[in-house]
Amino acid sequence: MAENARTYISRLPCVFGYLNDSAPQKTDCHKCTDELKVAGEQLRKDASMNTAKPSGPAAEWESARTRYPELHLMSLGRNPDDLSWLILGWPDGSISRRYWKVIYASFSEERLSEAAEQLLNFFRDHPFTFHCSGWVATALGRIILEDESAAIRFVRPYWSQIRRPAPTSTMVAFKALAAVGEGEHRQHWIAAANWMRRFYERKQDNREKDFHFANRALVAYRNRPKAKDHGCLDRNGLTAIAKAAFNYPELNAAHLCDRALVEVFPGTSLSTLQHVRASSRKKNLRCIGTLGT
Repeated sequence: MAENARTYISRLPCVFGYLNDSAPQKTDCHKCTDELKVAGEQLRKDASMNTAKPSGPAAEWESARTRYPELHLMSLGRNPDDLSWLILGWPDGSISRRYWKVIYASFSEERLSEAAEQLLNFFRDHPFTFHCSGWVATALGRIILEDESAAIRFVRPYWSQIRRPAPTSTMVAFKALAAVGEGEHRQHWIAAANWMRRFYERKQDNREKDFHFANRALVAYRNRPKAKDHGCLDRNGLTAIAKAAFNYPELNAAHLCDRALVEVFPGTSLSTLQHVRASSRKKNLRCIGTLGT
């Protein structure tokens, strides 16, 4: 889904002509308008092809598409990419509408530089919602056609940011959090970590190594009364949780889960994992300070 959004934005090649040394320095306005029309047609095509019955945030987004047709919100498709949602932040129709209102208010007063600044804020604070809002293409096209300096004010920082790849450790952390970082799977892992901590307190043997303890704990966990297996807790995950409980008995279940995730998903670190989680939560909960409802 995120890749489709980036592809959609890339349909505006004349925008990036500002930043390409080999490209003409003057914008081809007619070409830009044509590209915007193509983008709009593709948005409508994507929306008409969506036959999924989403739930949760996806259902809220689809509801916003119906309530606010003027926003031309993109369809999330049949199988939204949860990893992309975690990286970019959950799309929010109300946020898109707020930015639409404030930017078009700037247009009505011919304050194009202010509109460009708000558009850049929209991209930085809510990138997935930005990429899934079809009205952005129209707004950006108007800025390009009417005020070149305002267009550059948006395009240069935008292009600089999307060309900067995330470190491998960060991407691994995103993958780990997408798998078991939040929601029901997270609760299953925490419950398992609490069980492993109690087992360690009852059955610890200071003479054994962590992998010996993990083997004993895994057998006992599988044979516990009223045991119920969860797909998110395979042998590797349970072993990593048991080792964490053995090596760090003073930690609570949430911290044990984080240490286990780092072992199950090699290539990242505990600090990176925790930083990515905090950043993702901040992105999803951030308010638009100066925007009205």
